Amino acid sequence: MKRIGLLFFVAVSLLFSFSCKKQKEDINKATEFTMNYSNEVSMPGTTLVATQSMDVTTPEFPTNSKNKFADENTAEALIEDVFLSKLTISNKSGGNLDFLNSIDMYIKATGLSDVKVAFKTQIPKGATAVDLDVTKNDIKQFIFKDNIQFRIVANVTTGNPDEQKLKMDEAITVRGKRL
Repeated sequence: MKRIGLLFFVAVSLLFSFSCKKQKEDINKATEFTMNYSNEVSMPGTTLVATQSMDVTTPEFPTNSKNKFADENTAEALIEDVFLSKLTISNKSGGNLDFLNSIDMYIKATGLSDVKVAFKTQIPKGATAVDLDVTKNDIKQFIFKDNIQFRIVANVTTGNPDEQKLKMDEAITVRGKRL
């Protein structure tokens, strides 16, 4: 009889332990969400055949963070960290990305220093789209701003007189607490 009682106690303890762990995982998932953005930037064409560095900035675009926080039942004061989780660039002009050798991406906003969020040290030849490596730097203060921009520092192989339009798709992960 003592064995049955002991087995019952162990079974209930294990069930309670797994239940608490599952509940904690559900809470963590409930406080993590993704904000998706998509924007474009023009890379000017050049006629010189050489390798050079090019620095371009996207137009400002709204973060809409206050609305997204409200949709997710959280608020700015409850956000713990924010980081870029994915950034994909593609050539919206058609064709490949062969004019790019490497690329560094920075996030910028009024009153804040630029922060590097992604990079690719070697763009594969023939690629029409590429996922950049992300830094996971905390960009919480940027998302709290009304507007942000991305700055691109690219090492390009010039000799292409046509302007190239890059499309950028960003996924920003937000972790915080519920109201």
